[in-house]
Amino acid sequence: MRVVHYLNQFFGGLGGEEKADLPPQTRTGAVGPGRLLEQVLGNDSQVVTTIICGDNYAAENLPEVASAVTKAVRDAQADLLVAGPCFQAGRYGTSAGEVCAAVQAQLGVPAITAMAVENPGVDLYREQVYIVDSGPDVSRMQDVLATMARLGTKLANEEPLGRPSDEGYLPQGKLRSEFVEQTAAHRLAQMLLAKMKGQPFTSEVPIVPVEPVPVPPALTDLSKATVAIVTDGGLVPKGNPDQIPRSFAQVWGAYSFAQQESLSSQD
Repeated sequence: MRVVHYLNQFFGGLGGEEKADLPPQTRTGAVGPGRLLEQVLGNDSQVVTTIICGDNYAAENLPEVASAVTKAVRDAQADLLVAGPCFQAGRYGTSAGEVCAAVQAQLGVPAITAMAVENPGVDLYREQVYIVDSGPDVSRMQDVLATMARLGTKLANEEPLGRPSDEGYLPQGKLRSEFVEQTAAHRLAQMLLAKMKGQPFTSEVPIVPVEPVPVPPALTDLSKATVAIVTDGGLVPKGNPDQIPRSFAQVWGAYSFAQQESLSSQD
């Protein structure tokens, strides 16, 4: 099986945020996590091409990036496109979902990616693309790639996939008929009895918890208000004096730019 792998600049080994504006670049063979992907895919599969793209560039040029990846998959005569894993990286997840959806729609080549459920790419592409639940922890890379390899192989071989809970991908909101041993009434009674006894049970209708957000009072005079810009875009003073980590930060910083007309890389 011939595989094309899509990575962002960080996992592609080009750098961090300072390389996020790089356009798509093509490498022959496996790069970074792609080497581990080849191992879990087995001897009959090979990562023939790797496409690396900066997160910022991809976010601002999604159609162009999708076109570049589609061309690379076509030129490589690939049987499968693998994108990521992206974990919680939102720009990465969005671009991975877009390139997977484009390749499937335009070439009919199966594609698979992986993200944490909180990744914005999940809600955007889960109905179009199989997305493995990576969780937020990058240390699970090998396990996530193994799941991607297993599902990707099934897709390439046109084998049917089982339920999301059995296969490890995120639900796509699809309903299909199945033959089961017990009627719905019997299953409901069993769940109710388990709940009354304090025993574990799994609902067939997942409940998505929604955290209530209190509505603040309206502003009556904006000219007298103090306005704050809150961002997770990695904007910190030059040198990062508060040592805010690039991901999973547990601290925050507040910086005034009241006297500045603009911000530059020197700030």
